[in-house]
Amino acid sequence: VHQQVWAALNEHGDRIALTCTKTGRSFKYSRLKQLSTNMACWLQDNYSSTDQGTHVATVLPNSVELAISALGALEAGVPIALFNPHYTPFELSLALSVGKPKWVITTSDRVHTILEAMSLSKVEVQIFTVDDDITFSKVKHFEELVSEGGTPNKNFGKHGGIVMYNDGEARKISQKNILANCLQLSQPELSPLEPGDKMAAIIPMWNCHGLTHTLLRGLRSGAEVVTVSHLQPSQILATVNKNKVSVLPTLSSMVDWLTGCKKQDLEGLKSITVSGRPSLLSDRLGCIFKGEVLHSYGPAEGPILFQQRRGSACRAGSVGQLLPGTEARITGPDGNNDLPYNVPGEIWVRGPQLGDGKLWMSTGDQGYYDQDGWFYITEQAEMNVDGLKVSPTELEAVLKQHESVAEAAVFLADKELVAAVVPFDPYKPPSCKELNLHLGTQLAPYKHVCDVVIMSSLPKDSSGEVNRKHLSKNYNPKKELASITYV
Repeated sequence: VHQQVWAALNEHGDRIALTCTKTGRSFKYSRLKQLSTNMACWLQDNYSSTDQGTHVATVLPNSVELAISALGALEAGVPIALFNPHYTPFELSLALSVGKPKWVITTSDRVHTILEAMSLSKVEVQIFTVDDDITFSKVKHFEELVSEGGTPNKNFGKHGGIVMYNDGEARKISQKNILANCLQLSQPELSPLEPGDKMAAIIPMWNCHGLTHTLLRGLRSGAEVVTVSHLQPSQILATVNKNKVSVLPTLSSMVDWLTGCKKQDLEGLKSITVSGRPSLLSDRLGCIFKGEVLHSYGPAEGPILFQQRRGSACRAGSVGQLLPGTEARITGPDGNNDLPYNVPGEIWVRGPQLGDGKLWMSTGDQGYYDQDGWFYITEQAEMNVDGLKVSPTELEAVLKQHESVAEAAVFLADKELVAAVVPFDPYKPPSCKELNLHLGTQLAPYKHVCDVVIMSSLPKDSSGEVNRKHLSKNYNPKKELASITYV
């Protein structure tokens, strides 16, 4: 991966590679390469493949240090775990228990969270902070990891890759998968990026989607990646205009506010890529924005599988066509019989960005393709909020720990999380605020619910499973929903 990223270093060395909007710092390609290589040397000097879990982890928002850590680990051939910086101590303790990292890189305001997670998980780690506010004993500075130069061993090992944690499980994405997806997305018919372009890194770089779609693809193209650590629309627009961003990769959940922008707010952009299942407002974006709008799709926090080709008119509701080298089939309920075009079924895929590239993998999504190879998603298997994967069973387990809740089911309604609750006492049902306070003791804010529906019983199918589709279809929102904001 690092060889592809730095392939044109001689050509782009004096260009700005990364700009951090939070700190105002900018790093040229040559400087970013040197720091990443220094990081690779440090990791190789201190890594032992015989010790369980001796890899580095980050608890960082989109930042220069996150980029250096990921690039350095990939160059070193050392596995790196990218933990969600919004995690609570409870969630982070589960991640530490599964991943067992030896070193954790974070910001000073997250040190308390990591220390509490260490106490809960009984996992000891060495903490490095990326800022100067070090008020804790035994906490070291990130500078120690990148201060000494050297030449990494190219044949160090085959342990490298990105370790993703979610739902209590860790899965490793190999360098081969990451590189394949980066090369697919860098094809001229798919990528609007040119050397010198400025691209906003809004999609979280601490998951496979954002890391590949923004950071790696941007650097490989010789563009300047402008990191944005917050998802508030006003801050994104301010960043776009202040930094003269020309390419904006975004999420389908953000299309609503994009369509509400004034035309002059988007005049500096030449291209917008929307990842995720298209919303009803996606077509309106083309009326406001006169530049290029491309649609892409992949599993939450996973690799991209489909994208619209440049120069082709978008088809309403479509997520695009298969990436080069990727295959798909639509099957019926038995999972064996392939269905013809325009007939919905379960989507199976295989390609170099997935596993060994040979085995068919089910996305779990329902959809179909038309006679020209454009794909449409009719039902998503995974819940996600702003591109972040959410497990309904995880939320339900925490909700049922509340003293007032007998049963609970979580479902999506208009891209918002809603909880259906059966209380022990129907005359004393829990409020939305009360349940979110309870959820907040264990789960990150983006996993909070926007509304609570009180029910006498939950709808279930013949096998006894909660029918979330029925809940979502028949949900009648209140006039005023409790809003949740997270940073």
